[in-house]
Amino acid sequence: MKKLLLFVALICFLGFQNVSAQCTPIPFPPPALTDPDTSAGIPTAYATVPYNHTIHVRVPADTIVMGTNLPIDSIGVDSITGLPPSFSYATNSPNDYWLGGTFGCFIVQGTPTQSDTGVYKMIMHTKIFLGHNANNTILYDAEFDFVILDSSMVGFGDVNLEEFIVRQNAPNPFDEITTIRFNSPQMDKYTFEVYDIAGKLVRTEDIYASQGLNYIVFQKGDLPSGLYIYKLSSEKYNVRKRMIIR
Repeated sequence: MKKLLLFVALICFLGFQNVSAQCTPIPFPPPALTDPDTSAGIPTAYATVPYNHTIHVRVPADTIVMGTNLPIDSIGVDSITGLPPSFSYATNSPNDYWLGGTFGCFIVQGTPTQSDTGVYKMIMHTKIFLGHNANNTILYDAEFDFVILDSSMVGFGDVNLEEFIVRQNAPNPFDEITTIRFNSPQMDKYTFEVYDIAGKLVRTEDIYASQGLNYIVFQKGDLPSGLYIYKLSSEKYNVRKRMIIR
């Protein structure tokens, strides 16, 4: 139940405003409820750089409440507060709710200004309808930090959005989590692979990139310390870089 509520909290950060962009749900296997998973965190935004990030959602068909298994009718967003006004959102649902047992997605986008830099506390207000009873609901509020950095300090001020660019992961070296930022000239499917120093493939993931700036949040997991090679490739592009796990 705790994981479900955390999932709902993540979903509601998309409920701030409406935009014209749309996304297409991409099914992914359990136990993860979002892709990327909630443990990966919310990607950082950079001032003056267009921000466009898609998160895919798997809505469970049921959950356990006080020892009783109840079907989930739908999960959605009542409201969200705390984001700067330069951001907006769009889901693939006309009312920002998804039925139990289905997949959904949402896009968060905007172009923050230099004055928007800082850490924001997003308060997400969510509602879960249970048991085929409109009066049987769970309300949950959750808070997440959302960071906007000065782009000139991290090397994004000169990005040409029509070029394929992969930045060095940061931080590097890293202990637990690092972020790889790349610009895709168009919506495209990429393959992200990580190899150890002996050339053995240790991680692989399909990345469905939006046009513009995208993020890959990489977690160390059970990988030992050492030097690794990561590769981001598509039918047209292929880039390799090094990263170090401390």
